[in-house]
Amino acid sequence: MAGETELYQPHRATSLSEDRSTAATVKLKRAREAVESWLDLAGFIDLHKSGIYKKLEECDKLATQTQTREGQTFLSESLPLISSIIHVGSSRGNFTRAANLIKENWPDADPAVLLSAFTFMYIVSKREDSLGVSLRNNRKRAVWDRISRSVDTLIN
Repeated sequence: MAGETELYQPHRATSLSEDRSTAATVKLKRAREAVESWLDLAGFIDLHKSGIYKKLEECDKLATQTQTREGQTFLSESLPLISSIIHVGSSRGNFTRAANLIKENWPDADPAVLLSAFTFMYIVSKREDSLGVSLRNNRKRAVWDRISRSVDTLIN
């Protein structure tokens, strides 16, 4: 049949790291869409970014002081902050619309949890972008690397 060859396009990644990079790019694109378009949170986050970053760094410090489950401690301390950002920074209408979009696209997902994960990814991405490659403070870079790894576990 004509067109059958177009139905299947094998994934042509050259390495596992390329697969991960592509997946991370797709996740970040979805996170940006959720935060900037669905929730309309970008301006709020930008306005309060220094306070948000400071609070997340405090959560990381607390997590590194615990003896076990550092990543879980960080997430349990920081997710309420992310949830608060969504509820304070977004309108009820935008949140409801975003939750409906989540239900349409990911019917098995909890909309509030997925929106929190997307918002968290967005914030970490913004912070990493602002730090850039010229950051001379290796401790600050290590903090945000740990935070990024913890956030990456939210969406597999």
